[in-house]
Amino acid sequence: MVATLSTSKATGLEDLSSYFLEIAASSISPSLTAVFNLSISSGVFPDLCKTAKLLLDSQFGVRSSRSCELAIANLSHNILTNMDNKLF
Repeated sequence: MVATLSTSKATGLEDLSSYFLEIAASSISPSLTAVFNLSISSGVFPDLCKTAKLLLDSQFGVRSSRSCELAIANLSHNILTNMDNKLF
């Protein structure tokens, strides 16, 4: 799975690039596997891993009260506003 990561994507909270993960995969995968398996078997997920990056206000579909229908309405509004302002 690590080999399929795109090196052009942004880093996560830990600021590790996918390039670093690709070259370190064989060294770190046994330890990470043990930690993940322990987390699953114990039912404990570290609070530090529950942190999410801030979501943009314009991000729809994966947030409560931000449905795909609202995204379409927002897009339509933006298109019509830009047309009214002669911004094509």
